[in-house]
Amino acid sequence: MPSTLKFVALSLSLIPAGLAYGQTEASTSSTAPVAYVYVARPTHIDGFAASSSGKLTPVPGSPFANTDVTDLSVTKKFLFGLTANGGGNKLTSYPINSKGSLTKPNTLWTS
Repeated sequence: MPSTLKFVALSLSLIPAGLAYGQTEASTSSTAPVAYVYVARPTHIDGFAASSSGKLTPVPGSPFANTDVTDLSVTKKFLFGLTANGGGNKLTSYPINSKGSLTKPNTLWTS
């Protein structure tokens, strides 16, 4: 078999493996979020699960009502929100569960 024909045969045999790997990777990444995104609104917080392709899907329970935070900071386990009202400040923490939902808040500090 000429060397050119061997190269073509080898190249064609590698194509299906590459396609299968790409499909597996795409199907896995579409089910598990790579990050959670939170947006503070005047009356609530919107929560989204972000896929590796950038698609945003609301997390269970979103929007989270009766929140009046103006600034957010997020770790893997907590969302911290600052409320500035009437000259005072309040720092509240919202535990984040495994699916990205926020649970009952805890007031950490009030001035």
